[in-house]
Amino acid sequence: MQVPDNICGQFWLVIKLSVGPIISMIFFMIVQLVNTWYIGHTNEPVMIAGVGMGNMLINVLAFATMQGMNGALETLIS
Repeated sequence: MQVPDNICGQFWLVIKLSVGPIISMIFFMIVQLVNTWYIGHTNEPVMIAGVGMGNMLINVLAFATMQGMNGALETLIS
């Protein structure tokens, strides 16, 4: 991939490269919203609390781990 010389070209290159992570973050949040929405209609506080804890575990075990590995890879690849 050839890097453009002007600012506008570099801006659009960054936009093109960031579309994938943006879409993945949107889908990641949609999973949590759908879980909460479906269980929220049951009006059972224990189930809603369980979904909240499950969402927290997804955040800690999956998202935080991936972010940490991404930060380490950015350092090593640079």
